[in-house]
Amino acid sequence: MSIRKFISKSSLTGLIRNRSSRCYHSCLFSQESTVATIEDKNVEIPSVRVLKDVDYYLNQERFHRKYLSQAQQEKIAEQLNNSSENQQVKVPFQLKSKTPKESEVFVHLPFSTDSKLRDIYMNAFNGIRIGRILEDLDALAGEIAYKHSDGFNSSRPLTIVTAAIDRIDLQKPIIPFFDLELIGRVTFTGTSSMEIRMEVFSLHSEGKKELCMVAYFVMVALDRFTNRSTPVHSVEPITAEDKELFEMGKRHQVNRKTLSDTSLMKKPPNDEERTLIHNLFLENLKSSGNFCFDENEKTPMSKTSLKNSKIMHPTQRNIHGKIFGGFLLREAYEIAFLTAYMFTKHKPTFLSLNENSFLKPVEVGSVVDFTSMIVYTGERSLEIRVEVNVVDPPSQKKMLCNTFHFAFICPIVREVVPETYLEAMYSLEGKRIHMKGKSMAESMHSHLASSY
Repeated sequence: MSIRKFISKSSLTGLIRNRSSRCYHSCLFSQESTVATIEDKNVEIPSVRVLKDVDYYLNQERFHRKYLSQAQQEKIAEQLNNSSENQQVKVPFQLKSKTPKESEVFVHLPFSTDSKLRDIYMNAFNGIRIGRILEDLDALAGEIAYKHSDGFNSSRPLTIVTAAIDRIDLQKPIIPFFDLELIGRVTFTGTSSMEIRMEVFSLHSEGKKELCMVAYFVMVALDRFTNRSTPVHSVEPITAEDKELFEMGKRHQVNRKTLSDTSLMKKPPNDEERTLIHNLFLENLKSSGNFCFDENEKTPMSKTSLKNSKIMHPTQRNIHGKIFGGFLLREAYEIAFLTAYMFTKHKPTFLSLNENSFLKPVEVGSVVDFTSMIVYTGERSLEIRVEVNVVDPPSQKKMLCNTFHFAFICPIVREVVPETYLEAMYSLEGKRIHMKGKSMAESMHSHLASSY
């Protein structure tokens, strides 16, 4: 069935400026297949990224994300088969330096003129669904990484995976009645890794452009046949801003290694942290020997936990047949938001996402548990840890795949306290991450930095 039956020309105009770039979740249609699909040659040919963003046009009765159409799956299979046949005689791939500008990708979300699109991104409080934006950022990061690394080059096809999210920081509240522009580029590269900085701008009707969100993703290139890390093009900073972001990328790389080496999952708490945990124990220890407290002022950490189980369907898979990481990110955000809402009894405001690592891929058909818990509270802010585990139903064994830390602010926040040693470690880790997030927000001159 023709795509033009669902998509009007005006609906596609301006949704994405870089129409030549490849999409993280899907390949572009070839020129031949596109002409065969879209009969009217005067209609501007959209990238698959555009189709993902306006997928409700493809099926007006179902408002859900559709990552791979049948035509896309056939095209991908053809590309993979051609790559397998030609891998013995392929031309050697040449690494080179690229400027950040060469990997730049724009995405435009016309909320002011497209009410259907706005409805998909609007939450129950007439605000923006942050989870949708986070999902789009993960998709955009992959698209940028493929563009920089020439990931679909037939002489060296790559698998690009999200290794970590250094930081997603909300600078200003996002209003869903103004258009949004998402823009990103590669700012730093290691041997096989790429740090990608993305920005979300709100475009006001009078032409004013406000920075609302900044995100740093780390993507890693793997050889599609060996599944081992493989070198990517280096990035060559040109402008003063490029050079500043390049140096920042170096610091981020060092910080990631330092945080990994000093993790509480590897090393014991320092003296200050051990004293903090012991003082907490003494403060709540009564003469009867029971560890208890006034729940009107303090809440056991375990009582803030929520859990949601989902089965992973094929509609949630990416180009490589695994579950799309952005979908997991969105689901994790949703349960974190609900945890903060249920605990504080007030609508929370998202501040940041900190210290996320994608440990293992999730297969289609997996049963996945999303478990959230408030691990640290400040005066008006709180840090929520969300674990993503794949569960084997017969044996009930779990495998940790992802860990997310979300920061929110609320008008009233009660203190949460750990009851076990594991919860104490989660609390200390949450405090470390929260304090680091506050420091980064201040250095980035975020309007919400004072809320931590």
